[in-house]
Amino acid sequence: MVSRYHPLLVTLHWLLALLILGMLIDGWQVLSLFRNTNPAKVLQLQLHVVAGLTVGVLMLARLGTRWGTDKPAHAQTGNALMDMVAQIVHVILYVLVFAMVISGIALAFNTDLFNILFGPNPLPLPKTFRHLLPRSIHGTLANILMFTFLAHFAGALFHQKILKDNLIARMWYGNRK
Repeated sequence: MVSRYHPLLVTLHWLLALLILGMLIDGWQVLSLFRNTNPAKVLQLQLHVVAGLTVGVLMLARLGTRWGTDKPAHAQTGNALMDMVAQIVHVILYVLVFAMVISGIALAFNTDLFNILFGPNPLPLPKTFRHLLPRSIHGTLANILMFTFLAHFAGALFHQKILKDNLIARMWYGNRK
């Protein structure tokens, strides 16, 4: 049994954590500030779409790396319920991120957003996205993802600061044996 995750998985973990957090902040704090008539929103949406698709590709690579490499045993807290919740949170994170990517793609197809943002003749954005089901789903999933992200972060801090089991070292670079 190895003591650390594969270096590619470590890289993908931290890169995705930053990208996903950045995407959530962008969606809440940047995209929501601009009206769809503001030309700056087009650039923000272009960046958001490209970053979202990048997250989807990197998540597939992460999943493949996770399945294809040796990994440490599940971290233990000494409490069976907490250990089970931690495993469930990890699965939920994967599901939510993939669901966010899928709902974003559905929104883009529903509004012809790929053509609007990246087509040869830029089109105006729709007046609003709020009435569309994929947008509602995307927004709801973003809220759930942020809560789950924070739960994951809190769990890592609990291990590191309360249990003092050096859990974060497992998701860092170094000797895997």
